[in-house]
Amino acid sequence: MRVICPLSACCSYEKRDQFLALLSDIAVVTKESEPRTISYGWFQSAKDNPEVPNHYVRGFEVYEDESALVDVHRMSGPYKKMRASVGPDKILERPTDLRFLQPTSIGFMTRGGMDVFEIDDHLNEDNRSLVVVQEIRPKQGSKQKLLKDFEVLACHVQNFDKGTACFWVLEYLEEYSDNGIVVFSTFDTDTEYQKHINCQKMEETRNNINENTDSVRTTKWRYTGIGFSGR
Repeated sequence: MRVICPLSACCSYEKRDQFLALLSDIAVVTKESEPRTISYGWFQSAKDNPEVPNHYVRGFEVYEDESALVDVHRMSGPYKKMRASVGPDKILERPTDLRFLQPTSIGFMTRGGMDVFEIDDHLNEDNRSLVVVQEIRPKQGSKQKLLKDFEVLACHVQNFDKGTACFWVLEYLEEYSDNGIVVFSTFDTDTEYQKHINCQKMEETRNNINENTDSVRTTKWRYTGIGFSGR
């Protein structure tokens, strides 16, 4: 399995909307004709991201293997149209990091087969389900300790945080020589997110993270209605 969680640096809100429109066309074809793409979703800022501009967007894509991305997904007409537009239309400030992640076997991508990227059209943008991405840089020699902490936390989330639709701990492929950890999580409501971060088990994990990391970047996102999760 191969995962990418790109942070795309759109140049402006106008360019963000142009980029999302291109991605929306890709998502339709991906869902209809790419069965080896397990999940494909793109999100916009929850307007609470001091570390990145609010006109940036975030993606989350899961493929059965590298070929499903390189030989199938990137060969579709809408994908090629997007690639042909990004440069000439000056949509992005810089190239997007598309390095592969892989599951660590900790946590879960979906709870009970539900589509965690589904959107309720009756909710306004600020009330849509919340996506949270933690990018963690462990101190040297501390990665395995952190993963054990996340394993305990993930068990708690699975059993008790029913409003957490996804809690998945990922790592970069060994070939990149990057010991970073990425935690991708989704919450039905902001209230469920607050419940998650304020529980005792999360407090214990947070203390261990602070002791054993060089840096942590946490960003928050809202569903755009683009994409799907699970097959």
